[in-house]
Amino acid sequence: MYAIADSGTTALGPYADHPRSALEALADLRALVGEILLHAPRQTLAERLPTDLAISADELNAFFAPSDVGSQPRLGMHSPKSAAMTAAGVVLAVKILTQPDIQQAGTAARWITQGDDRESRTSLGRRLLAPWGRGTTETLRAIQLATVGPQLQAVYQLRYRVHASRPGTQLHDVPARRLRSLPAALWPELALPLAPPELHDYRIMRPALSCLLGLVGNRQSIDVIAERLGQATTGVMASRLLGHLREHQRWPDIQAALIHIVDHIDTHPAPIDYQRRQRIDYSLLLPDAQWADIARECDVVRGTGTLARLFRSYLFLRISGRPARMAPPTCTPENDSARAQHAMRYRRLTPKLLVHLDHAAEEFLHRSRIIDEPVTWYPPDNLLHDFRLPGHHPSEIDIKELHRLIRHEEMTATKAAVHLHTTFDVVRCLLDRHPAPDTSERRSWPAPVSDAVRAALDPATFTRLYIDQRMSLRAIGELYGVKVDVVRGIADEYRIPIRAPKEYRHRQEITREWLHEQYVIRRRTLADIAEETGMTMSNVAKWARTHEIPLRPRGGASHDESLRIEDKARQAPRLLQPALNGLAAEERLLRFVKASAYPTLGVAARDMGVNGPTRVTQINRLARELGGPLLERAERGRPMKLTPLGKRVVKAATGWLSAP
Repeated sequence: MYAIADSGTTALGPYADHPRSALEALADLRALVGEILLHAPRQTLAERLPTDLAISADELNAFFAPSDVGSQPRLGMHSPKSAAMTAAGVVLAVKILTQPDIQQAGTAARWITQGDDRESRTSLGRRLLAPWGRGTTETLRAIQLATVGPQLQAVYQLRYRVHASRPGTQLHDVPARRLRSLPAALWPELALPLAPPELHDYRIMRPALSCLLGLVGNRQSIDVIAERLGQATTGVMASRLLGHLREHQRWPDIQAALIHIVDHIDTHPAPIDYQRRQRIDYSLLLPDAQWADIARECDVVRGTGTLARLFRSYLFLRISGRPARMAPPTCTPENDSARAQHAMRYRRLTPKLLVHLDHAAEEFLHRSRIIDEPVTWYPPDNLLHDFRLPGHHPSEIDIKELHRLIRHEEMTATKAAVHLHTTFDVVRCLLDRHPAPDTSERRSWPAPVSDAVRAALDPATFTRLYIDQRMSLRAIGELYGVKVDVVRGIADEYRIPIRAPKEYRHRQEITREWLHEQYVIRRRTLADIAEETGMTMSNVAKWARTHEIPLRPRGGASHDESLRIEDKARQAPRLLQPALNGLAAEERLLRFVKASAYPTLGVAARDMGVNGPTRVTQINRLARELGGPLLERAERGRPMKLTPLGKRVVKAATGWLSAP
């Protein structure tokens, strides 16, 4: 006390990070002395009194007896009746305030509040949280919270952060930024270590754990937090989980870990706004046509649509951060068993397929006007390594060994979990994030190259095919009857840079001039251009929209056959070109030429096996397209004959149709 008075400040133990003036420190000391002498259990207080102070039991109970509390509203402002009592209170308070830090000071002061109390837990919490005095510092308030923390309900322990290095003193509404950074269902990498193995329903736990993170330092109710996080769970379910965790022997570590996660998220927010992603319409995720392209690219058997729905569900979980039960019907697998779904998924999912799926997810987010966020994000793997938690840390599993068990030993996820002394949920988390490579993708050595192939595929030929004509390695291999590995080895030998794999090829640039030449002038299809560039059709279409090149409507007008007919029509006589506007145009013109040799349209239709009204309709259409009547109808005693325009059309069509 003399040192504090002489220096004018204090930076002892709990005050080290937040030094205070002498008056503030002495105000804390006075409040703590009052709390000791007023509320400490008499028997415990008597046992802790210094032996050189002569204080009788009657004197100890006379002034601050519990029965006197109600009769003196400002009892704490009174001085003790004897110098000995004052000295006792100061000595005991100084022992607390000189501890190395706030948590140790709270532990040293815990005897003050641990009396034989028959109050209900709610009323006890209110009394324990009542300030120890007026005009005191936040440091003393933090010591008080560390002191009473173990006696509080779990919700108050999180709300006041009692296991933090500096428990919270001021409650506030949780920052909106934190709620945007929290998925509705907590990341598996964090949920699994926090979850005791005996709490089996992992799907219910993850949304509840997100609510508990929102509760830390927050004065709002847990029901409000659950609603703001997207109603993936309820306040009742989150409170029930909190009760189970509170009874666990590792609860102090679990609580400290929750606080640590919140501190990290508040300091380093996630690059994803999960609340914005909750508002997306996921019914348009991974359309059938896009899945067909991906399946074809990755050699996945598409089946009857089961895999498409399964991987839609996988992308929904990966993108939205919400539980699977909140997915729209189009993203819900037909099999409701989570284990059956995952068994099929980890068997089919490979790193190559995951890259394609993430690209599809990226395109989906861009269509939803989310262009500034990654597809998915994970917190640091070592975030919880310093805590002794009841669950399993996925990062402790040897991922290469897991892949070996899955692919080479062909174990199920359940058997692999037993072999690795972990749980099925840990294996599921790891394989969803790090899928096992397909055995066909593993190459230990380059494929041998025969002299004949090397001679035929010399550097100049390879450059012409691969660089100038932009043929794929697979296409070059098919041209020379060798595997793609052989072609890749030749490219390495010739030091020819390999284009990025198809899964990354969407990042290369296509110039407007080249795409306009290929798509508009040469009338090539998107599929043809995609094959040449090694992209998907959706990426080529995206480049067309970027360069403001109008896309042709889907359907027959974009098919190869239709485009070939258009090319041929441009070579036809100018007189005939207006009528050559579709797949059946050439056939209609040919039938008109044949019908013109008959005396009547009825006879022509009968001999040609065509319905009479249909023949009339086709000729009338030709007349409209070519600018005038082509036939004079037959009358009694006179066969039908060609008009002057009809004669020119028949002459031009006969010459054009008979040309090679």
